[in-house]
Amino acid sequence: MGRIGKRVLSWTLCLMMAIGMLPGMTRKVKATAPDVGISWKEDLQRYEISSYNGLLTFAKIVNGELGDGALYVPDNPAGACAIIILPDGVEAIDASASAIADSSWTPIGTENNRYTGTFDGNNKKINGLTIDSASDYVGLFGYVGAGGTVLNVILENGEIKGNDFVGGVVGRVLGGTITNSYNTSAVKGGGDVGGVVGRCSEGGAVTNCYNTGTVTGNDYSVGGVVGETFGTITNCYNIGAVIGSGSNVGGVVGKGFADSTVTNCYYDIVLFTTAKAIGNSDDTENVKGLTTTEMTGKDAIGVNTRNFTYGEEESSPWLTKANGFSENGKYNFYYPHLKGFDWGDDKYWTAKSELSIQFEEPESYEYDGTSKYPTVSKVVSDEKELSAETDYEVILSDTECINAGEYSLTIRFKDTGCMKGYPSVEKKFTITKKEITITAQSKDFTYNGEPQSWDGYDVEGLVGDDKI
Repeated sequence: MGRIGKRVLSWTLCLMMAIGMLPGMTRKVKATAPDVGISWKEDLQRYEISSYNGLLTFAKIVNGELGDGALYVPDNPAGACAIIILPDGVEAIDASASAIADSSWTPIGTENNRYTGTFDGNNKKINGLTIDSASDYVGLFGYVGAGGTVLNVILENGEIKGNDFVGGVVGRVLGGTITNSYNTSAVKGGGDVGGVVGRCSEGGAVTNCYNTGTVTGNDYSVGGVVGETFGTITNCYNIGAVIGSGSNVGGVVGKGFADSTVTNCYYDIVLFTTAKAIGNSDDTENVKGLTTTEMTGKDAIGVNTRNFTYGEEESSPWLTKANGFSENGKYNFYYPHLKGFDWGDDKYWTAKSELSIQFEEPESYEYDGTSKYPTVSKVVSDEKELSAETDYEVILSDTECINAGEYSLTIRFKDTGCMKGYPSVEKKFTITKKEITITAQSKDFTYNGEPQSWDGYDVEGLVGDDKI
């Protein structure tokens, strides 16, 4: 073979080797590890979680179900610390896969492996967590033991079902602390069922938490925030429905034992009318039901008994917001909101009641000499249509809205209806001026050295007996 032939063969072999085409040769490609959504940070001694898969893995670590593998497991897995940190632009962990059998949720912490670490939800939402279990100790966390801390957790748009000791955030707290967290998911169980915590006992504490989801229990101790407590419940409120068919059903706590302490806790008595704040004891000055008027708006905190915190306003964990119409045209009653959980937009302000008012006529009229005002065709509160017969009445700022100007229409809720205690809603409307046309009439004059005048004109557009 000549030099040219050898060169061609050499270059051909090189090319075939480069693209893995030699007979019997397999090209090796470096595999990309799947995103497990959790990583161990040695310098911070904690796990960082970024997805539902990461939450699943963390539950296995704490519960002692994760053996040797690529992920580090501490000597005391039940005491492992973790924080949720999401990628830029991601606002929530999508936990909707929990409704699928192959990826169903196992609560963090069991009776034998009680969680004793610190879990920081970092004000990030866990959206759509679904649990359908016949077991005890059910929630995002099943069992939090002495020294365990769960804080800054948001549970939204889920459904939590279990047997006993069922809570949105934690099924049972025994000596641990739950703080600055809220739940909007429906919670359902037998006994010891609460919107945030099922049972809190033996030195446990629930502080600065609220619930907006429906809580249902078919046995004992069902509460809007905590089902049953031997511990301390402070600065909490509930605006979710509480439904219990057994003993001890409360707007905030189902049952409080003698050695428990419940302070500065409230529920909306308009939404939940059939119980007390604590199911087995009388209301007190700072543990009771309040009206929606008292619980919403800028004055919801720090006025009279509605003082959810101690000290100056700057140190309060709560935000308030003035009630009013939002950009989507709905009137919102805003309940207190935890700092750090609000991104400034109305849609993120979860603790609110929406009122939609529909009019048959426009909200602006042109003057025509007759009384005009918008006719209310429908009032809907949180998807429930209200009745003008029993729930509300319409009041005008003036007996006759005739002349051009600004007027107001007020919807006042009747004491006989389902909206008793709700603040009135004012809607403004205007009557604009009507344009008229003035045309001077023509007339010839003969100069006489004196000033001449003429008051002849025609007017178009006057209404009725109106004059200029």
